[in-house]
Amino acid sequence: MALQTVIDTDIVALRDRSAYYRDETRALFGSCDLRVDAGQLLSSRIEVAALADLTITRCTRATGLSVYRTPSNIRLCEREVVDLLWVRAGQCTVIQAGNEARLGPGDAALLVSTRPYEIHKPLRGAEMDILEVSIPLARLQHVLDRPELLSARRLSNGAMVGMMAESLVRSTSGAPDEVAAQAADSLILALDVIAHEMIRSTADTIHGAAALQPLMRAKAHALSRLGDFDLDRDEIARAAGMSVRHLNRLFGRTGDSVTQLVRTLRLERAAEMLTDPACEGLTIQEVAARCGYADQSQFCRHFKRQYGRTATSYRRPA
Repeated sequence: MALQTVIDTDIVALRDRSAYYRDETRALFGSCDLRVDAGQLLSSRIEVAALADLTITRCTRATGLSVYRTPSNIRLCEREVVDLLWVRAGQCTVIQAGNEARLGPGDAALLVSTRPYEIHKPLRGAEMDILEVSIPLARLQHVLDRPELLSARRLSNGAMVGMMAESLVRSTSGAPDEVAAQAADSLILALDVIAHEMIRSTADTIHGAAALQPLMRAKAHALSRLGDFDLDRDEIARAAGMSVRHLNRLFGRTGDSVTQLVRTLRLERAAEMLTDPACEGLTIQEVAARCGYADQSQFCRHFKRQYGRTATSYRRPA
């Protein structure tokens, strides 16, 4: 069926609009809390169409309006869905599962009805025009085991699904049920592919960031103890809060090692000291010692291998 207007605040007296909008949206979408910013005239129109077991909703105007799905709202909600929000015009901010995405024209994001979320539409700027595709949760359950990887994140290519939905609603209007069902299946398949890619990309990013934290702690500790002759992997691992084996494994993924990190940091510190006028009075042996080398000859070998020049020539370039 084509989009049909089901809510239009402009046909209701100003004093009755808030109650009308709250009651009608709750009947349509389930329990939620609404807040209109102070001084803002509530004006919104909502159109709805069905595509097999999917619901397509278009919301226009509605600037300065915030929508909250709270735990108490969720308990009263009978239908569990995944909502794809595609912003056609205006801006909004969506928040869920610890994530926050600011969406502008052409952007899209997913929200899950079984978890609290917030949608905020700004006071100023272009009037809102959002197309929302509501999909039964069971149809996408396999990609939502970890909603923090997907919810309220800007969805790459999500706009394509929104445009597909809009086109399919028009093209299947009056078509037999089996045609609408096939159209719904194709829409979900497209979103499924996009969601899987989003999860993989997000998981890689989160995993990479999590892996970097102990490496950064290890590097910070090593930098603070470069002059300590006894600085070793055990001490650095303890400072990073993990076993030597695990720390070695993390460094291995970067193509480096704890030993190589310490050596590189010591040589970089030595190179800085050799060109620092404040250290001009130090001998090569003293520079080596301050950088954690008890053996000057070993320091000189490592330095030349790293910089292609002796420490003496590095200090006094030709």
